[in-house]
Amino acid sequence: MCNTSGTVVLFMVKADILNETFERVYEHGVYTLPKPTSKPTLTTALNWMATTRERLRKTEKKTVTLEEKMEEIRLVNRAKWLLIGERGMDEAAAHRYIEKQAMDRCVTRREIARELLRGQEKEPDA
Repeated sequence: MCNTSGTVVLFMVKADILNETFERVYEHGVYTLPKPTSKPTLTTALNWMATTRERLRKTEKKTVTLEEKMEEIRLVNRAKWLLIGERGMDEAAAHRYIEKQAMDRCVTRREIARELLRGQEKEPDA
């Protein structure tokens, strides 16, 4: 569960098997506590878990942002190669064309690239 989702898990086990259990689950990010445990210890563990969850949430958000940016770069590069191949532009001119179209039309470079790749982009004015 810990490896596939952003959850934080606390596993409470009998004190006599705590070390053995910890050795088996720590690499998966599972917190372990002995049973029985005191309220202050449990509260501290829950606070650590909340802190860890927040850190995971921020890391997941950064990961998604980076993946989206990489996808945009791949899409724009494919559109540039299309312009290079079909319109005889060099890479710098293809890049400028996509940037200018995006600015002129107030849309993202990603949208311009998608239109180009779908063949929906109008021919540039001569």
